[in-house]
Amino acid sequence: MGEGEGRTGDAVRSAVAVLTGAGWHPSRDAGSEALMAILETVSTVGTRAGVRWELFPAAERALRAFHGLETVACGAGVEVAVRGISIDPREGRHASQTFHDFGARIGCRTFPLGIHGEESLLAVDEQSRLFMVNHGGWWYLGDSVLAGLAVLIEGRRPKRVREDGSWEPMEVTQGHGSGAGTEAEAQVRDVFG
Repeated sequence: MGEGEGRTGDAVRSAVAVLTGAGWHPSRDAGSEALMAILETVSTVGTRAGVRWELFPAAERALRAFHGLETVACGAGVEVAVRGISIDPREGRHASQTFHDFGARIGCRTFPLGIHGEESLLAVDEQSRLFMVNHGGWWYLGDSVLAGLAVLIEGRRPKRVREDGSWEPMEVTQGHGSGAGTEAEAQVRDVFG
C-alpha cells in the first residue's frame, strides 16, 4: 500500500506543479476575462429546441478561478493518455442540448468549463463536480474541479457515468468514510485550500 500512496502523492504534487505552472494559485480570479467568456457562452442558444445556458454559482466560481488556464502535456499517464486542457466555457457553448440532457440524467444543471484534448468537453455541475463528454459517453472526473483536473493531468482513469446517472465512486483512502472523497482530492485540498 505504501507504493500506491506514494504514487498518488506524487500525482497530486505533479498536478499542483502543472496547475501552478499554468498560472493558477488559490486566490486566482480571472475577473473580467472569465465574465466575458461566461456572457458569450450564455448568449449562445443551442440549435435544437432552443435550450439556453443557465449560470449557477459553482460554475461561476470555477470559471473565475480557472478560466484561461492551458496545459499542453501529452503522452502516457498513470492509467490513460494525458492530453492538454484549455479552460474556456466557449469551447462547449454549442452543446447546450447535450449538457442539458446530461444534467437531467444526474439531476443537476451543468455548465461548460473547457476542453480536454481535441474532442472531450469538460462540464461542471451545481455541486462543483467535474465531468467530461466525448465519443465514448459521459465520464465522472471528481467531486471538485481541482480533483477532476488532477485526474486529467495525471492520466488517471475516469469513471463512466451510467444511463441511470450513477457512476462507480473513486477509490477512497482507508479509514475515511464514504463521503470523504479520494486521497488525491484530499491532498489537492490540503495544498490549495
